[in-house]
Amino acid sequence: MNIFEELKFSPKWLDLGIINLNKLKEFEVDWLAGQDTSTEHYRWRAFKVDMSEQAILRRLQTVDQLREVCLLLMKAKKVSNIRVEKNRPTVKKVNAQD
Repeated sequence: MNIFEELKFSPKWLDLGIINLNKLKEFEVDWLAGQDTSTEHYRWRAFKVDMSEQAILRRLQTVDQLREVCLLLMKAKKVSNIRVEKNRPTVKKVNAQD
């Protein structure tokens, strides 16, 4: 049995850090005990736990890291555009009468 699939978690739950392997193991024990057979309850528990201060701080840290990456990419693009403009060949216009 794959508890991850059994409880209908998607890979995004892991990617976003909402659920982890330790929590899945805990849920598996509860699931196998059979007292709560509603998969929705397990997803709600995972989501509710993830609203802790630690989880919020982790997300804010991720946002800060993504912001830094975006700023670096924007700066690199600007530098690249400046280099392209500097290296662009200039074409001299020739007067038609010459």
